[in-house]
Amino acid sequence: MLKKIRQILIGAARLKSGFGTLEVATASSVTESLVLLDRHPCEAILTDFVLENGATGIEVILAIRAVSQRHTPAAILTQGDLSPEDAVRADKLGAIVFQKPIKTSEEIFATQILDWLQSTVKI
Repeated sequence: MLKKIRQILIGAARLKSGFGTLEVATASSVTESLVLLDRHPCEAILTDFVLENGATGIEVILAIRAVSQRHTPAAILTQGDLSPEDAVRADKLGAIVFQKPIKTSEEIFATQILDWLQSTVKI
């Protein structure tokens, strides 16, 4: 996750009443995600669709779920529409897709993600 979005999410969580504590860990690859998972149990996955070395957020979701042996709630951030094939894969995983803000403010975008987290994870 981009550091800027990470900071906005944490700030928005502090301002949003009743949200509780939000701990955000960031990784830029599938491997980094799994290393973090070893140190920090994951309550939800929020991943960019396009990652380093040609990997995708779908691969992150699959890897984390395989290692944790849990159906961890997941969301994918994308700059534009996913291909029809990737949209089907995301849907089969039960992952919600958020389009990164183009005209929407980053604060509204962060609030949408926080609302998803609140509805998915006990925070």
